[in-house]
Amino acid sequence: MGNSHGLGSGGARGRAAGDARDGRHGNQSAPEKRVVPKPVPVYGPKDTGRAATVDFINVHTKHFTSRIELMQGKVESLSKTDATDLLVVYLRARGDHKANRDSALAALNRSGISLVQLEKQTNPNPSYRRHYHCWLSKSLPKPRPDGFEYDRLLVYEDPGKELESDDNIALDIMQCLATVIGGEVEINSVMLPLMGGLLSHSLRKHFVRAAVEITYAWMMMGLPIRKIRILLPYDTDVSKDLETFRKLKDSLGKQDLPSKKKYDVYVSYAQEDAADAEALMFYMKETRPGIEIFDGAPKGLKMRDRGVVSVPTIHAIKKSAMILSLLSDDYFQSKECTEAFSLAYCSDFDTQGNTIVPLFWRSCDLTPLARRLIATQGVDCREQDFEKAKSLIKDWLKDSPTVAEAQPGSDVTKMNNFGDRIMMQKENQDRNLIFGETDGGKADLTRMGVNDAKSIFDDQWMNNWAVDFKSVIFGPKIGAGGFGEVFKAKHDGKIVAVKTLTPKGSEEKMIVPVKEFLQEIKLMSDLSHPNVVSFIGACVDVPTLAILLEVSVPAFV
Repeated sequence: MGNSHGLGSGGARGRAAGDARDGRHGNQSAPEKRVVPKPVPVYGPKDTGRAATVDFINVHTKHFTSRIELMQGKVESLSKTDATDLLVVYLRARGDHKANRDSALAALNRSGISLVQLEKQTNPNPSYRRHYHCWLSKSLPKPRPDGFEYDRLLVYEDPGKELESDDNIALDIMQCLATVIGGEVEINSVMLPLMGGLLSHSLRKHFVRAAVEITYAWMMMGLPIRKIRILLPYDTDVSKDLETFRKLKDSLGKQDLPSKKKYDVYVSYAQEDAADAEALMFYMKETRPGIEIFDGAPKGLKMRDRGVVSVPTIHAIKKSAMILSLLSDDYFQSKECTEAFSLAYCSDFDTQGNTIVPLFWRSCDLTPLARRLIATQGVDCREQDFEKAKSLIKDWLKDSPTVAEAQPGSDVTKMNNFGDRIMMQKENQDRNLIFGETDGGKADLTRMGVNDAKSIFDDQWMNNWAVDFKSVIFGPKIGAGGFGEVFKAKHDGKIVAVKTLTPKGSEEKMIVPVKEFLQEIKLMSDLSHPNVVSFIGACVDVPTLAILLEVSVPAFV
């Protein structure tokens, strides 16, 4: 009688099925075969088993092929061959360190890494928190437990409503990554766990869709990241998630069909600045009849499917010689505007700069990316300085061919040197907006055994080649070298290419790259060959190391 409720219901059917399988029809005296349920893992010591890739999507760009991988496993169960630069950690709110058993935060706790202590050591940038709800940690301390193969964390602090809109979280993360990768830290791989606070199956399928579509768009536009891994829980049914991923894999490839339409300029603006944008577009058409303009008027996210990046926007940006953005507080309150701005910045990597020209239109709290771009390739037009904007537009239009005038097969974007002229007009620049804070780096590296320039370069070399880092006016990022980013820049009134040393991790990790970079400077200063770009000089004051080269053969740089 005690077994007539609960698990006892359906017991006769279970026994009959068991008897039939064993060939013991009607044999009631045989012992009942019991199916022991698989134990559910508990919060505590990690289980065995490595995270494994179950499917992937290749993302083909002009210069390389990236990959979005769908994985299943525990956060701290990576093999060393799958070591990942960045782990995304989700918090329900700033300071909320309660962890579900399989969340990234719980994995940190099990691995003996204190997020509270790491936050104190990192001193997160307030602007990143305001605009992206994220902060980037310093390199994680060593030694690290086996399976916890991550170098840094990107901590996402939900402002309170983001969990209701999965695309907002993915958008914030990708915009933050674009800003960080654009000039601060080299990141080639990212792990995005969809578990813990994001564990609900009903929510997770939407997060898979949003994460794939948004990361695909940023990577396709040129964000130089090689792998984004989406990690699903190891102890749950993920068949629906896998089905969603495979449907996206089939559909996303169809979006890559090239658009035949080309534009001279894409104008991006907030609805509140529509009248100003329309006036500028009218001036362009009046000044240069036949100019092709894409009107990037925001239409509201409700016009799009949930979590879907605007495909027409992506194609228009890729086919535009220049993106002109009117920056204001309303601009940064619009998801559509910030999305277009970040995607346009990614396209700079493919076009070697000058694609996006931001106009600081109305005073506001600029995002970290906007501050960097205003410093390198933008123009301050506050407050709604039409005359300054018109002068810039007229200067651009006077000798740049429109898409209608360009020869068939020519690259209009490469012809457009408007960004170069903007850079040549700049005289002063806050380099912390481009490279982040560098104070104290020299003392730390010297203390750890990195020799200063005087131990490698004699007085004659210093007189001939040494360049003051502050004398270089940095423009758009145009590529990457073996040690870090390559920028277009102005030095002594000329446009040059500048190879920089990008931080790649802890101070210990930087010792060898700094020494090798100094040796490369010495080697290049001794080279003279018609097939090698000319060496102009170098900044040799650790940690602001840079090599200045001629820019006539940018692909070789």
